[in-house]
Amino acid sequence: MKKRNWKNKIKRIISIIAVFILPAILAFVIHEQYKKITRTPESYYKNSGIIDNLGETIKIYRSNSYRGMNSKTPTFFVKMKDNDTIYSFSKPLFNRNYKEITNKIKKGDYVKIYHEGFDERQNTVNIIQLENGNTIVISKASFDKKETILLLFFCFLFILTSSIPMYLFIDFILSKKKENEN
Repeated sequence: MKKRNWKNKIKRIISIIAVFILPAILAFVIHEQYKKITRTPESYYKNSGIIDNLGETIKIYRSNSYRGMNSKTPTFFVKMKDNDTIYSFSKPLFNRNYKEITNKIKKGDYVKIYHEGFDERQNTVNIIQLENGNTIVISKASFDKKETILLLFFCFLFILTSSIPMYLFIDFILSKKKENEN
């Protein structure tokens, strides 16, 4: 009898966590994703200079955890003169052709790069937007597409985890109704 009480208490604690904490965390993540998407390029870090080198490289992302997964992604890169930073832009997996970008810029062009800043887990800095004069070569809209997909995924999880309390409440009401009928 006591074992069942403990099992019921553990189920209740898990339900409380699912009901309150998980949706709250997801709501915060959704809010942060939305803020990222609605930011203007001017609100990011900006570097400008003459292109010293450009082409394709491998972006390496190292996980924070000991057993975390590291990833290597083929990416387009730009390096400016008098700047050791390598700026990179990755296209979706099914379309990694960077010819359209390399047709719009070349070595020696003066460019402006808007980026997120340095991340010690990466060997490159992510490009948000790249401008060559008045021409936008890499638009923030492409960055926003990736972030919107994540936002939709988090919204789906939020709806899923928020529906759990509704299910538990309806189940509780129906079980009480059955007990009262018996």
